[in-house]
Amino acid sequence: MNIPSYIKKPLNALLTTYFRYVLIAVVVLIGAIGYLQLIRPQFENVKIVGVLAYQNASDRLDNRKSYYSKASEMVNTYREVSAAQTVNIEEIMPTTIDNSKLFLTLQALSKQAGMSMVSMALSKGSALAASPTGAAPTAGTQDAATAPASNAVTSSNGTVNIINATLTMTGSGDYDSYIKLLTTIERSMRIFDLGSIAYSPVGAAVGTEAAQEMPSFTFELKTYYLDQSTAK
Repeated sequence: MNIPSYIKKPLNALLTTYFRYVLIAVVVLIGAIGYLQLIRPQFENVKIVGVLAYQNASDRLDNRKSYYSKASEMVNTYREVSAAQTVNIEEIMPTTIDNSKLFLTLQALSKQAGMSMVSMALSKGSALAASPTGAAPTAGTQDAATAPASNAVTSSNGTVNIINATLTMTGSGDYDSYIKLLTTIERSMRIFDLGSIAYSPVGAAVGTEAAQEMPSFTFELKTYYLDQSTAK
């Protein structure tokens, strides 16, 4: 195809002058199309993946924080319970012969029952003896005072020893007071075994003259402590 010279010459001049601009425009257009069709979708995918990964990491961190918080609460609760149990165990089975504390405990029990303590005698007994079957001693069996040492109730923490207590209390002497006193002793945190009870009417030679004006009860009790010096 022959292009007339009067058209070809201006066309060549136009292409020579604006070719670089046309080329730049074509490159920009191709780049824009490539960005919109290829790069941008990939970028969006990567962005979504990154957001999801960050969200998952954040959720895992929150879960671990929650787990750590609950674990810390459990540890604190365990320590509190353990400490409370230690105190209760010490109340139930002391590890020392603390006669002053035992005196205060028995005096508090008498007050709870509405009685007044007149006298108290404490003495250390022998080791608590187990029955031949391994159960605690019962009526009619060999008691701890005469039992062989080989039958003593022992554990890896020590040997269970007996403290004998003789108490004399005064009160109204009616049946309700008597039952209340027995219930108070039974519900005490510390273990007490009641051996015998003696009742004295008004006017009996007990304590002071004021004490003789009221009926009195004399109790033979046994309580226990853990002698850790024999621990294995």
